[in-house]
Amino acid sequence: MKDNDEQTPFLAAVASGSTDVVMSLFMWRGNNHVKISSKSIPCSLSWAVKTRNVDMVMLLLEFNDPCGRGYDLARALRVALEGSEVVMDHDDYDTLELCRVLVQAGANPCDSSGESGLVMAVKKRDSRTLATLIDSYDCRLQEMRTERCKDPVLQKQPASFFAGMDSRESAERSSSLREALVTALFDFHVAATESASKSFLCAQVLFQRGAELGTSGLSRLKRSITLRSLQDNTFSSDFIDRQFIYRVAHLDIETIGVNANNEMQWSMAMLHMPWMTSADVKSSSCQFVKTNVNRGSFSRPDVIIKADDGKRFAAHASILSEKSEKLAAAVHFHLMSKQESDMLEIHLDASSELCLFFLQHIYHGSMLKLEVLNKDPVRIVHSILDLLILADEYIVPSLTQECVMRLLSKDICQCFCRSCTKTVYDQSLSCYQACGPTVCLTTDTCLDILAVTQHIRQGDLPCTSSLSVLWEEPTLWGPADKHEMSVDPLDALSEAVHRYILLHYGELLESDSFKEHCCDSQLKEVSSRERAQEFLLLCLGQCAISPIGVYEIRSVSLTAVAAGDPLVEQLLPTRVCNGSSRQEPEPSRNQLNQHLDR
Repeated sequence: MKDNDEQTPFLAAVASGSTDVVMSLFMWRGNNHVKISSKSIPCSLSWAVKTRNVDMVMLLLEFNDPCGRGYDLARALRVALEGSEVVMDHDDYDTLELCRVLVQAGANPCDSSGESGLVMAVKKRDSRTLATLIDSYDCRLQEMRTERCKDPVLQKQPASFFAGMDSRESAERSSSLREALVTALFDFHVAATESASKSFLCAQVLFQRGAELGTSGLSRLKRSITLRSLQDNTFSSDFIDRQFIYRVAHLDIETIGVNANNEMQWSMAMLHMPWMTSADVKSSSCQFVKTNVNRGSFSRPDVIIKADDGKRFAAHASILSEKSEKLAAAVHFHLMSKQESDMLEIHLDASSELCLFFLQHIYHGSMLKLEVLNKDPVRIVHSILDLLILADEYIVPSLTQECVMRLLSKDICQCFCRSCTKTVYDQSLSCYQACGPTVCLTTDTCLDILAVTQHIRQGDLPCTSSLSVLWEEPTLWGPADKHEMSVDPLDALSEAVHRYILLHYGELLESDSFKEHCCDSQLKEVSSRERAQEFLLLCLGQCAISPIGVYEIRSVSLTAVAAGDPLVEQLLPTRVCNGSSRQEPEPSRNQLNQHLDR
């Protein structure tokens, strides 16, 4: 029996919230689940959800569908989420309870067949509903796995059967959380202040529940921020271990009047210095050092380097002058004003340990005996950061390169001298390279590294060194696209740190390092959440402007290029050196055509 609106008495009772009538009709077992013609409310459960009647929903789920067809739980969950935007504050509990009940009944908020429930909650900027969906789904997963193991029909299955099902469910959950996280971070970056705060809460909920961007999520987020539009996840590259390779060629010292072979003579001169002991030579990983002890004859040192603790190191003024402009100026001034009996003494604002590493680089092109610090990763990172500041103060670009390369390398103690690096890349070019995963970037050190790079960039000195960054980007068909870019070492380091922070932001929020840097006692008027929000926005902004990584212009027309669209100009690679940006040459029309066709 139906009325003029194609509704049965059962549907009318559900719509009016008459639980007694619904119960009676259930007991009568009539044709209660005939679907109405409305596409928006296809079944009785969705109708009850639309009216926000939790008791009615629970009653329907308890009796289930007497016709044996079951409810469309996925549709009911979408109805609950679509209607959440019109719910008043005092009805928030009903929305959360509806989501919890539906998920416990079997609705999957991580279903990837369409727009998942998690993404819908993020788009509504409803962090509480999002948290309820994830927590309820995790409880349901645990119950399902327990029931599966106790199922007498499945007990004969091998352990690999259960492990495979668990793995598929976990992969679906991770993928859905990643999709929701990319959506939340993009919305947080582009939204207005009030809306951005809600989007940040959604991102925070996802981070706290184990969401990870991964390389594909970060690549998609970078494209979306650059193009100012959330890009479709048309290609997933989670199975690809994308690596960034950093490469530095040794300075061509022949151009400054010194033969390349003389650089190795400097290494042999270092072996005659009193501060290089036999124990240092034996423990070194450099074969050149081990095989050239006590070879050659050299002039006596004519400079004294004095450390903070008073320890003195003898050195040669000519060698110091070749590697450091500031030391060269000090030597030149001394020669112009000294008496014959004077010996130049230069005080370095560093410990004796750092002075030793500094001189090892000056003479050998690489620091030695870093193994003494390797037992404490945080200590070795702080020592390298101190050396990075020292390199900036005394204008030693090659030391800046080495410090950055060590921070980006998975083998922090390898030798980077000219002799050892000839076998790393090409016999015709003395070059050394580093690739991840780096052991220096952790939640305890990344903020310290970022602080040092920002401190150095505040100086007025121009960029005098560079390194090459190489990476591969997967494609839908054929081999991966290979990219190479020459950048300022500090830009490469800063980009790597920001990338690490975005990939591990959830862990960083809980670290002591974050609380120390972002919750300073002098800023009591700013809450920790606001500081975390500002910091995440900074990282997203750096991700957008960094030339390293993936950027696409396939959706930009050539007409816009010809018209000088500012959006297109932002997509062109830009190199940033100590605060000043330099626009790379604009690609030709043919190059843009080839890129768009590809």
